Parts: sequence; C-alpha cells; structure tokens
Amino acid sequence: MGPLGGEQVNLDRIVIFAFATGLLLIGAFLISRNWGYHFVAIFLVSGILLGAFGVYANRNIRMYLLIVLVATSLSFYSFEFVYQFLVSAKEDGQMIADARVDYLVAKKEGRPSFLVNPDADVDKNYAQLGIVPVADFPNNIMSCGEAPPRLVRSLDSQGFRNPAGIWGNSRWDIAAIGDSFAQGYCVPDGKDMVSLIRDVYPTTTNLGNFASHPLREFATLKEYAPAHEPKLVIWFFYEGNDFSQSVSHRADLFLRYLREPGFTQNLVERGPELLAVAPKFDSSDQLVSQLMEQAGFAVSPNLASRLRALSENDIQRINEVSFARHSRQTARLDLSLALKLTEVRRRLGLAGHARSNVEFPLVANITDEDFNLLAEIMRNSRDLIGTWDGTMLFVYLPHVRRYFSRSISATYDPVRTRLFDTLAELGIPYIDMDSTFVGRDNLQELWAYGRRGGHFSEEGYEVVANAVLARAATILSPPRTR
Repeated sequence: MGPLGGEQVNLDRIVIFAFATGLLLIGAFLISRNWGYHFVAIFLVSGILLGAFGVYANRNIRMYLLIVLVATSLSFYSFEFVYQFLVSAKEDGQMIADARVDYLVAKKEGRPSFLVNPDADVDKNYAQLGIVPVADFPNNIMSCGEAPPRLVRSLDSQGFRNPAGIWGNSRWDIAAIGDSFAQGYCVPDGKDMVSLIRDVYPTTTNLGNFASHPLREFATLKEYAPAHEPKLVIWFFYEGNDFSQSVSHRADLFLRYLREPGFTQNLVERGPELLAVAPKFDSSDQLVSQLMEQAGFAVSPNLASRLRALSENDIQRINEVSFARHSRQTARLDLSLALKLTEVRRRLGLAGHARSNVEFPLVANITDEDFNLLAEIMRNSRDLIGTWDGTMLFVYLPHVRRYFSRSISATYDPVRTRLFDTLAELGIPYIDMDSTFVGRDNLQELWAYGRRGGHFSEEGYEVVANAVLARAATILSPPRTR
C-alpha cells in the first residue's frame, strides 16, 4: 500500500499540494524567463519538499505545516492590502492624476499636436505654413507637478528650455539632445542637468524636448545645431521609451532628415513665421493663473476665455467629479493589484510597477530592422557633428524599474549591450549611467516618484550632470570653475 495507504485524502493534504503546485509553477515560469538557477532552485526545491511532506508526513506535522502556510499567506495579503490602499494609493493617485490632467488639457489645446499624438505629421497651427515642428511652441509656458510645488516655466523663442541670449552665441560649447529628461522636466530652472552643465560651460544649449524620440531628435540636431557648431553634442537616451519610440515613430518627413543629406525645413530662418502662428499664452488672469497652479497646463486664449466664463463653483464641481471618477478607478486598480500580490512580488523582484500610467512596449520586441534604424540615426548624427569637427557623447539613462525588478533588467540588458557594441563600432563614446547609479544607498531618491520613477529628482539630475562634466573635461578645453 502506498504512502497514502487506505487513508482518506484529507483537506489538509489537498491544500498542501496546492501550495506545492504553486511553487513549482513559479519555478517553471522563472525558468521560461531565463532567471538565475539559484533563484529558480528555491521555488522548485521548496515545491518538491512541500509535496513530499504532504505525502509522507503524519497528520500532526501536516497540520502544523498548514498553519504556517496559511499564516504566511495571510501576512503577505495583509501587507499587500495595507500597502495598496493606505500607502501606494495616496502616492500613485497624485502621480496618475497629474499625468492625466496634463495630458488631457494638452490634448485639448495647450501643446503642439505632435507632442500629444506622435503620429501627427503637421500641427494645426503650422499646417498653413507646411511645416512639421520638431520643438515646442515658441515662448510657450509649461508646468509639471511630479514634485510639489507645481512648477511653471517659460521656453525660449525656438521652443526649448534655455536662458535669454543663448541663440546669440556664434558657437556653442555644448548642445544637449534628448526628450523630457534632457529638457529637465519637473525641476526648477538651474536644477536640471543641462543647466548644471551650463554653470561650467556657459554656452551650453538645451535642444531637448518633451515627448521627443531619436528620429525627431536627429531632425532637431540637423535644424538647430549646424549654425552654432557645438564642440560637444550630448545625446541623452532614455532606456524607458527611446528604444520603442525609435521604432514606432517613422513619419516620412523625419526619415527624409535621415536619408536626404541636404534636407531641412530651415526652421531657424522661419522662426518669425512660426512665432506668428503659434498660440499666444496668457497667464495674467488671476483665475487662469490659479488653475495653472492647480492643474498644470499652458493656457491659450480660447481656453482662457472659456475658463473665465466659468464660475468658481463650476470649476470646483468639475474638480470634484474628476476626483471622484479617479478615486473609483484607483480603488478598482488597488483591488486588482492586491489580489495578485503585486507589491510583494515586486519587492521580491518578480514584477515591475504595474501601476505605471504608461506601459512601454518591451524592447524584446525590437527586430533587426528596428535596431538598424537606431544605428543609422547614431551613424548619421556622428557624421553630421563631424562636419564641424565636433564630438558626440552618448549618455544612457536607465529606467528606474531595472533596479527593483530582475525581469525588467533582464529584458533591457541584451538590447543595451547591442547598442553599446554598435556605439563602440561607430567610435561614439558613451556613458552608462547605470554604472553610476547601481549600488547607491539612496537610489530611489534619484527619481521624483522614488521606486515608481517619473523623471529625475533634483538629486538625480545632479548625479547625471556630474558624470557628464567629468567626461566633458576630457574632451573640451579646461572648463570654468564651477
């Protein structure tokens, strides 16, 4: 007679076998994701041992084991529900609300359409000129609320974040290219990494732009840099979405920048035309200013006039309805994540941040053709900068989730390695900020939302600026004392 004998299979055995099966399934899943064998072995061996106890142990031992398993499960779920509903919901509620408010108002009329819909070829404000913009509206007003208090800042005459007078310099020390990280999103003027670099190299110019991507960034480089021949061009590449965006945004006009050597829209020379058709932003009205401070968006004349027609009670009601809707959505999200032990799994490195407002496509889906396009952008950028004897420096900005999820880092690492190999073949020097970030005691403090990411905090931007300045000192003439 087998180990179960003629004894009836008790409920305690069934529960123990269920736990054992779960551990074995987790182990099998980790094998499929190419995790390290030490970590996988923990689940496989635990599942086998637990199953053996269920078969061979006497009833008293099985009952003690069952109590331990149930108590452990209750502990995990208690932690999960407390975290999701009392801690995470409060933090993420502000993050998601900020992102949605900024996006929805921008979509309405506060930003160029290409910043809201990256597939839009011609912004409605520029359509009459037959121009596809590569930057924000000239003299625009932008704001961000990742790290309170909400910031409102102005852009320059070309739609970039620079101090007055920067375009009057005949030659720049440094030009910075990139997306919102390069732009210095969500920190005050002077605290972003390009401003910190400018403290040392005074004619450093920021050509970064919110929601940009590598193909548009090459167009930006081609339009704005040649007239000023920057000695060093710093290309900030964000791991979180630049891989996927270099694949997904291939408007014909931007491909012309890449593949037609002489192609340009002459955006600098046509600056007065762009300024004439761009919306004029008005933040002088008290009510509009208050709304800007609370919701964080640029106010165009049409939107301003409609807002002035609303009473303060109307506006308060709109805010209450929006908050109530968001609260219901957040509660459903909390319950779903809690039931799946999302936070417990994340802290064990088994899950990413499922709460993220934007889920980036996995870089594992990038094909050889996709990667070749990115390599072509890098090659053409190097060659363009070389026409005025400038140097290109590539700076790789890691995604926060790689430090708190092994599956995320395992997904990004192969593509990152391939990118670095390509840069080495092209002779483009690069900085991998991961090597600077990893091992820091206060790692999560480098991002505005900590483990949830967002853009860099002031400290994060400073860490990047210091790394860039150290490398720049080996390329340029001795800098001004900082």
